[in-house]
Amino acid sequence: MNSLSSLAFSSLFTALAAAALAPAAHAQPTRATTTKTLGVDGVVVLPTGDYASAVDLAFGALARVEVPVGSFTVTGRGGAIFNLFEGDSSGSLTFLPFYAGVKVPLAQTGIYFAAEAGVTIAYASVDTDVGSGSETETKLGATIGAGLRLGSIDVRGGLFMPDVQDLVGLMGSAGFDFASF
Repeated sequence: MNSLSSLAFSSLFTALAAAALAPAAHAQPTRATTTKTLGVDGVVVLPTGDYASAVDLAFGALARVEVPVGSFTVTGRGGAIFNLFEGDSSGSLTFLPFYAGVKVPLAQTGIYFAAEAGVTIAYASVDTDVGSGSETETKLGATIGAGLRLGSIDVRGGLFMPDVQDLVGLMGSAGFDFASF
C-alpha cells in the first residue's frame, strides 16, 4: 500500500472517530444495552493479504439493530462497503454484507467483544477496451473484534472477512444509535 492511501486511511478513520465521539465527550461507559436499538455505523477497511493486492482502501455504512438477551446483545448489521482499487482502474467492487452476531460486555466498562457471521454479496464490474462485464457472488463472511460503547456512541475495531476463505481486512467503525424501543 502506498503512502497516499495510508494517509487517506489514517485521515478518514481519525475524522470518523472524532465526529462520532464528539457528542459523547461527557457520556459514561455503559454495559450491554437494556433496550432494543437501531443505529448506523460508518466503516473503514484496510485490506490485507490477497485483498490488498487489488484494493487500497474500502469505506461504507452499515445499518445496525441490537436486541439485549440476558447478559449479552444479539446484533444484526447490513449495508454497503465500496472498495477503492489500486492505480488507474475502470472497475468497481462493492460488498453488501448482511451479518448476525453477538456482543458480550466486559463487566460495566463499556468495552465489549463482538463476533458476526452471515453472507457477503460481492458485485464486481470492469470496463476495458474490448468490452465490459460484471459478476455477482455470495460468500460466507464474518467480523470479529472489540469495541467501546459510550452512551449512544459505538466505536469498534477488528477483522473484516468478506470471504472467510480468502479475504481479510482491518475494519474500524464508529456509529450512533438513532432510535430505541
